Amino acid sequence: MQKIKKIVKKLPLIAQWAKFRAIDRQLHYAQQQLSLAVDSIEALAGNHLSSAPILGADNLIVSLTSYGSRVEHVHLTLLTLLNQSLKPAKVILWLAEDEFTLEQLPNKLLALRQYGLEIAFCLDIRSYKKLIPTLQRYPEHTVVTFDDDILYPYRQLEQLVTSHQQYPNCIICHRAHFIKKDLSGQLLPYQQWFYDSKEDKASDKLMPVGIGGVLYPVGSLSDEVLNQQAFMTLCPQADDLWFKVMAVKNNTLTKLVDRPMPYKNYLHIPDSQINALWHSNKTKNNQQLQAILTAYAEIKL
Repeated sequence: MQKIKKIVKKLPLIAQWAKFRAIDRQLHYAQQQLSLAVDSIEALAGNHLSSAPILGADNLIVSLTSYGSRVEHVHLTLLTLLNQSLKPAKVILWLAEDEFTLEQLPNKLLALRQYGLEIAFCLDIRSYKKLIPTLQRYPEHTVVTFDDDILYPYRQLEQLVTSHQQYPNCIICHRAHFIKKDLSGQLLPYQQWFYDSKEDKASDKLMPVGIGGVLYPVGSLSDEVLNQQAFMTLCPQADDLWFKVMAVKNNTLTKLVDRPMPYKNYLHIPDSQINALWHSNKTKNNQQLQAILTAYAEIKL
């Protein structure tokens, strides 16, 4: 049957139809993103960057990382984070110390330091740079991580903090997958989990996904989360899975914000998905998750 399908797909008429469908989907997505961009610009029209906070959160740190060519555009993401309705104590961008120096960074990025951005350097621990260095430097602060390829709505951070005030001991996020098991209670492969869950209760079965932002209260993750040798060996490309297991190890539940925004409504920075981590993770998450659960057999998802 598979061979027949492959042959059919190669027929000139079918191949042309498939190409047309792909172009049509790309056009639809581009139009949707353009519409979202216009809405975002209109929402920000009455706001501008300022070193004076609108609404402050002294114990709150926003932390993210970037790498490679994405550094050329990360200032766009940072503009939306610096312009949030709620102002954190710090906004830190972590970069690999063997990849960049301040002198190599774009002027548009450096200019944001006057509005509160802190640019810091650390060991290259891949995507873990968005959280681990901040946990090490500020263990008594609530930390919110964001991805570096999204233009965030004006109240994105405020929504997280509002939910945090209602569920102070939970990890709070805008997007999560629901961990699924079979009838015998065995964990199903990552690809079979419920993506973009709408679960409205705090749960240990929700796994936060980076896009949209994830809020980690003080002490929500096990101290083992800082074990660099472990996470770089077991799951070097699956920080979300590592953080989830470390939350379960600490008996911390996860809660979605009220009325989370659908994934399709997030405005991606053009070309930012070319080197996105999820391209390589699609087939490696199961392998890395099993490696973690084997090393920490006492933890049950």
